[in-house]
Amino acid sequence: MIPAPLAFIQNLGVIELFVVSIFTLVPWGIAAWALIDAVRQPDKAWMLVGRDRVNWVLGIVLSALLCGPVSLVVSVVYLAMVRAQLNAQKPPLG
Repeated sequence: MIPAPLAFIQNLGVIELFVVSIFTLVPWGIAAWALIDAVRQPDKAWMLVGRDRVNWVLGIVLSALLCGPVSLVVSVVYLAMVRAQLNAQKPPLG
């Protein structure tokens, strides 16, 4: 017997279950990518761009735990804007 909060899953078809899974897993995957990237950036890069690593890591983690769409927005903002600024501070290879 399935618990009451998850009982709706019994009535989903394969397509619906796939769509629900995608909308659940994609934000978590992008949040994981953003979190790993934020943690791996050097302290000096964070300092040079004037951003706080702790705030971004907490924002990514809390948004991932609380709400998928919010997590997607926070993670994409980090990956598109903040990550670009941090990577610009790294010395060129070669």
